[in-house]
Amino acid sequence: MKEVQLISNDYPSRMKEILDESWKIFKSQFVHKRNDIDKEAPFQLQFASIIKNVGELYTIRPDEQFYVNRETKFEDIKNDGRPKIVDITMGFKKFEKYSENSDLYKVTDYKCAIELKFKTKAQGAQNIGRINVYQDLESLEHVCRNYGCSFGKFYMITDDVLYTKVPKETSYVSAFNTSDGYETNGGTVHKYDGKGGKTDKYDSIELKGSYRFEWEHCMEDNWYFLKLDITK
Repeated sequence: MKEVQLISNDYPSRMKEILDESWKIFKSQFVHKRNDIDKEAPFQLQFASIIKNVGELYTIRPDEQFYVNRETKFEDIKNDGRPKIVDITMGFKKFEKYSENSDLYKVTDYKCAIELKFKTKAQGAQNIGRINVYQDLESLEHVCRNYGCSFGKFYMITDDVLYTKVPKETSYVSAFNTSDGYETNGGTVHKYDGKGGKTDKYDSIELKGSYRFEWEHCMEDNWYFLKLDITK
């Protein structure tokens, strides 16, 4: 007799399943043009909605609650001098009584931070877009280390094939490689060389973890999709 197949009680594992399923659903709806998504705001709204719906189906116990929040502010992470706003946070709250006769509950929060990027050829500024990717990865690492996140996720959609190609060595952002198959080295400082008439706000970005850029390609419409996992 086979053992019954059930959803995992391990919250980080369950959250990863929710996000994998949600990303697959989102990509499928996007490719088949179910929703009109042409910039980052509707990307955020629709993806958060899918995560919410899938997460509710994965909520299996009476003592747990699934949640999805958009645009969570983190005051100690600065983005151009302003507090960093993470696109989506999601997770489970587990409620446990302090004792059998108590009316007080201990709440444990299992959460994930998610950043999104939607970049098109029409927007231009592809070089700065590469830096923005690394900025988001650095911010997600910080959130995971300092705010109790189980892990982080980065998702990107673009119709610009240049993001999947190796930047020219002469490019002032050559240190911010997002090409297909490229893997960053953990603990490396990725330094902007200051050329191109830009400011020093992109001076350097240090990533603690290693990340391998593996793009997916929809050949029909030439859209490219990227998912990166951020750990503590």
